[in-house]
Amino acid sequence: MDINTPTGGVAYADAASKWNFAWALHAGVSYKINSQLSFEFAYRYANLGDGITGDIITYTGISTVNNPMEFRNITSHDLKFGLCWLLEPPMQTQR
Repeated sequence: MDINTPTGGVAYADAASKWNFAWALHAGVSYKINSQLSFEFAYRYANLGDGITGDIITYTGISTVNNPMEFRNITSHDLKFGLCWLLEPPMQTQR
């Protein structure tokens, strides 16, 4: 649902579906701070293709024309930071 703040109008769209080829690219690095803690930095690019809604209907519930909303080339660039804590100490190898 979308609420138009200046005029207070409300509209919603019916459900619709469209199949797309989606793909993502991931990359990351990790820096070991000590034997149990590491800092991680990662990047993700995702391409979800195109999207479409069903017919948009006004707050009155009447739609005189078929007017779906189209979204082209939906993409996302994500940067992720994290800490990874090893709960159990690493096993010591014997020689």
